[in-house]
Amino acid sequence: MSGKKDHQLLHVMIIFVTSILLLLGYVGLKLRIDSMKKEIVMDNEQIKQLQNQQTKLLADAQFLSSEERIVPIAMAELQLEKKSPIYSVSISKNELQNFVTAGEELNEQ
Repeated sequence: MSGKKDHQLLHVMIIFVTSILLLLGYVGLKLRIDSMKKEIVMDNEQIKQLQNQQTKLLADAQFLSSEERIVPIAMAELQLEKKSPIYSVSISKNELQNFVTAGEELNEQ
């Protein structure tokens, strides 16, 4: 009978060790899957940021190319000229009177 008990004890030990190994393998795989999911989320965020940056650069390129295309067409076909910006100058009444009197004095000489 002791042989039969030793045989049963061996089966129980094998089942116990096998179940522990399977449990450890499951936990290891689960941890690896969770870390890979986190990496996927971070990679997707980076992809979205790069796509947004690419879209912005494309829009900037289209804006610049359209301006470069429109200005020569407007100048050639519509005879438009590119003018410099208009500046406004303000002069007080006293300064204007001083300027006029100084001009009159120059004309008299």
